[in-house]
Amino acid sequence: MTATYSLPSSISSGDRFRSKPVEPNAIKVVIPTYQDWEGLRTTLDSLVRMDTPPSSIVVANDNPEPEIPGWVNSYPVEVNNYRGNRGPAIARNAGFGFLDNGILTRPSSELRMRVSSIGGRKERVTAHSHTINDLSVSQYGLEPRTFEWHGKEDWVYFTDCGCEHSPDLFSRFVSTWKEYGDSCVALSGSVLGSGKGAINEYMTEQGVLNPPLEQMINGVYIPQAIITANALVASLPFAYIGGFDTKFKE
Repeated sequence: MTATYSLPSSISSGDRFRSKPVEPNAIKVVIPTYQDWEGLRTTLDSLVRMDTPPSSIVVANDNPEPEIPGWVNSYPVEVNNYRGNRGPAIARNAGFGFLDNGILTRPSSELRMRVSSIGGRKERVTAHSHTINDLSVSQYGLEPRTFEWHGKEDWVYFTDCGCEHSPDLFSRFVSTWKEYGDSCVALSGSVLGSGKGAINEYMTEQGVLNPPLEQMINGVYIPQAIITANALVASLPFAYIGGFDTKFKE
């Protein structure tokens, strides 16, 4: 069975933003974990062996108890503790920097908007976190509005516990972004199951874990969804739309 969800908010036709080049030292990795500490160890071991390590690794602790195994502190990670067992969407948003009520914490000072008037005059204003999706052209009487990202990490990589990664994965992301340019806001790779069970083999053979819902746009088949076990998303549009829709608990 495949479930299809849409983005929680649309992007205004009057808003503009472009992604920055993919650089491994500007990638934040977010790993939600729930009752799978050994799976987390597998993922962390894989990430620290990568040819081009990320800028930072955040473990979103979605467990109801705040205690973590002592060995976690031996890895170069930041553990994000909060009132857990809230589901993967909230966990990933928390790892990025959102609070679970939809208000931004750190990203609020990193997402900014440049408003250009018809006469060419430009202003820089802070897009306050609680009104990112409420801003409209009519508020300022100016267009277009160009959002810019001023954070340290331009991209966020989402993965899961129990995942092993190709050592050159981030290098592949770099090459793919160069091929498509700054109109690309997300890159999603394939996922292969390593288990021997019938369900795992079926999911791998049928490509259930691969980016689904491809649609031809301007002669090119482009995925219309991402698999969060292996997805790189530009920080700017992710902050703009408010992260993953927390109404879905899967």
